[in-house]
Amino acid sequence: MRETHAQVECAFLVADKAMKAVFKTFLGRDGSFPRLGTRAFSYQIIQEPGETDPDLYDHPDEVLKNQLATPLTHPRVVVALDQQFHTGFPAAHIRARSRQRLEAAGWDPAGIHIAVIEPELEAWMWHDADGPMRIVEAAFRYDRSFRGMPLRDKLAQQQLWPTDQPKPQDPKHVFDWARGQYRNTNRRDIFCAIVERVGISHCQDSAFRELRQVLGTWFPQTWY
Repeated sequence: MRETHAQVECAFLVADKAMKAVFKTFLGRDGSFPRLGTRAFSYQIIQEPGETDPDLYDHPDEVLKNQLATPLTHPRVVVALDQQFHTGFPAAHIRARSRQRLEAAGWDPAGIHIAVIEPELEAWMWHDADGPMRIVEAAFRYDRSFRGMPLRDKLAQQQLWPTDQPKPQDPKHVFDWARGQYRNTNRRDIFCAIVERVGISHCQDSAFRELRQVLGTWFPQTWY
């Protein structure tokens, strides 16, 4: 039996454990909100086993309700999902559908944000710069001195990341390939290691930049 919740200022609805772990790191496990440019606020990250990106897109209100999250208990809500979950719909359609469902369920339109990560969560961790790539290498436990080249060059050698492209063409495949080659462990552990060390300020994904702006508007910093 699920427990009822006192009012929480913001719910973050995510589709899987990897995304949940990333948001825990993104929001700060120790409540370090200044790096987000917000005041401290209460939040709950909701991930219901068995619910997938299509479920969040098509009926986020039902998933939230099943976790006892309503407009009264969680007046602001962020739904975060990958665009590439085989619907074929553009990001604008995904956002509109999810927003429509939440508004119909009673959420204030001003308190809804749908973060559609384009093309996918794995995309923003690949940076064609040596500093961030060293952090990615550490997360995958890739030793460039032992391997004889940076991971970036190894991926180019494997025709997984063309040298003239700022990011891989298929980030998810590259992530899974590197995980299988060098660190066959839980995806969320690798995600968290990269997010924590690279830092959200270095993330160039438009969905994460927009989310920071929204949170800054909802929970502006208080100056004394």
